[in-house]
Amino acid sequence: MVINRAAARLIWGNDDPLTTPVVGSAGSTRVIGVVEDARYEDVEQPAAPAIFVAAAQTGLRHGFVLARTAGNPEALLGSVKQAVQRAGRGDALGTVRTVSSQLADVTARNRLLALIVSLFAVAAMFLAALGVYGSLSLVVAQRSRELAIRRTLGAQRRSLAIMVLSQAATLTMLGGAFGLSLAWIAARSLSALLYDARPLDPVVYGSAVLLLAAAVTVAAMVPSIRSMRIDPREAMRSD
Repeated sequence: MVINRAAARLIWGNDDPLTTPVVGSAGSTRVIGVVEDARYEDVEQPAAPAIFVAAAQTGLRHGFVLARTAGNPEALLGSVKQAVQRAGRGDALGTVRTVSSQLADVTARNRLLALIVSLFAVAAMFLAALGVYGSLSLVVAQRSRELAIRRTLGAQRRSLAIMVLSQAATLTMLGGAFGLSLAWIAARSLSALLYDARPLDPVVYGSAVLLLAAAVTVAAMVPSIRSMRIDPREAMRSD
């Protein structure tokens, strides 16, 4: 018989199943191979221990036939049916489906929930970016008089832009560190609810940080550039 790795760990532990025969009421049986684990009934649960024996050794009157193809599996459906009929089991051939269609049906609910959560996450990210942009742009716009005074005292536009951007970057790094810490704690607590997914995905976290950093950069530069184009005397007079 052939077993999977889950069965080898459960039954044999640290022993080698290929050199340890199985003794039962019907005699001894030897394991001739160990295959990788696979999920046959529930894709959301770990692979269960499995033992594979030849059809002639069992009294089962039904089973599954799996065929691996290099091209379109539906194009080889006729050839598979002929091969089964030549084996003398044509009357047992029932529903024929591709593995991809079977997986699509099994994971349809989870994929729908993942899509809904992803849409809400994207919407939340854009709302957060808009909130950061609005708050920071208002703060920079309220500093028009300060920027005008600095220009009157001889400060260059480039140095003022670098100053505003560096201050915004400092706030971004502080807020980003705080937000990533909270996200890491939440991801660790929700890791048990995820299926074959990394709770700490650097691509997702990096994309969120880049989006917020872009919003902060635009929010800091646009009002400062607009205020620098105003004559310093008009800016001071307006306040």
